[in-house]
Amino acid sequence: MANIIVVDDDINVLKQVIFILDSLGNQIESLAEPKFLFQMLEETPADLILMDINMPDIDGIGLLKQLKDHPVFHSIPVIMLTADDDPNTLGNCFELGAIDFINKPIHEVILRARTQAVIKHLQLESQLQQAVKMQAVGTLAGGIGHEFNNLLSVIMGCTDMARREVPSDSFAKTQLDNVMTASYRVKDLVKQILAFSRQGNQIKISLNFCSVVKESLKLIHSSIPSSVEVRENIDSTCGNVLVDPTEIQQIVMNLSSNAVWAMREKGIIEINLSQVHLTAGEASTLGLAEDSYIKLSLADNGRGMDNETKTRIFDPYYTEKEVGKGTGMGLSIIYAIMESYKGTITVESEFDKGTTFHLYFPITDEPAVAKSEEVEKIPNPTNRKLF
Repeated sequence: MANIIVVDDDINVLKQVIFILDSLGNQIESLAEPKFLFQMLEETPADLILMDINMPDIDGIGLLKQLKDHPVFHSIPVIMLTADDDPNTLGNCFELGAIDFINKPIHEVILRARTQAVIKHLQLESQLQQAVKMQAVGTLAGGIGHEFNNLLSVIMGCTDMARREVPSDSFAKTQLDNVMTASYRVKDLVKQILAFSRQGNQIKISLNFCSVVKESLKLIHSSIPSSVEVRENIDSTCGNVLVDPTEIQQIVMNLSSNAVWAMREKGIIEINLSQVHLTAGEASTLGLAEDSYIKLSLADNGRGMDNETKTRIFDPYYTEKEVGKGTGMGLSIIYAIMESYKGTITVESEFDKGTTFHLYFPITDEPAVAKSEEVEKIPNPTNRKLF
């Protein structure tokens, strides 16, 4: 869904455009007086603006120039609406930054096609920017994580040896214990960093996804407040996936924890699991290949998010929680995990109307391993016996 502002002094044109674009599921705002455009943009963020060229007080070309010179709103794409076929006028619009134009009288098919093409382009551009950003941060985080691990090994080793040399009831022993406690916390943080950068050990095995999710839901029921109701709609025949079961538990637990926080520990979490087939258009929008996928959705009726928050939730270290309540790594790690699975995660949310996360997992033809085999496939890098 895109937020679109239509600027035209002709009320009939506004009604026609709103009727056509609203049917596509977009959020439409109309403006008959162009002088109020910037005031509207302050109150209503826009993904796209459709603007008439010929308007009273200020023409569309002048307004376009003001928009493209604006320090905040200059990047909003603009489609010009015009009954003027003059090449010089249209050329002037493109020079100022318009990305397309639609002739009047407006034809429904053309308006739909061109508007959807721009929205799809914006979605793909956003996905590319996110991918590049996550790759850059992931590379940096992985390098830092490995350096931290090397230094941490020295700190923890020396601290442990020092603890053995001092009396158990001494002040020095207490302080060295504090160093070890802090070191273990740093070690957990490094694990998160390496998981985000996908540079840690990752073991993927073919599993019945329904079973993995149900195991994760057992953990949810035992860890969330009784004031939160969990509703499940699980398709037991949805298929197999090639995943790390620990990561799936991490995903479900993290999203559930966020939902509980958003609902202030009182509300409803709905979890749906099913197999879906994505058409070429749907798959392209999600950055996936046309195919069948297992779709895991987790919804809450909590506080929801505004548009600005939605654009940042997958950024590393971004969090709305109070200091000490979260690291801001949870959703960015989930994003990285889904990329490693050749899947994706999307979010739908409106402020005060709750949030829904949709996760798409590629289906594998490999037969699911039995639980006993899962244990055998987990390596023991230290070559020690595990008890």
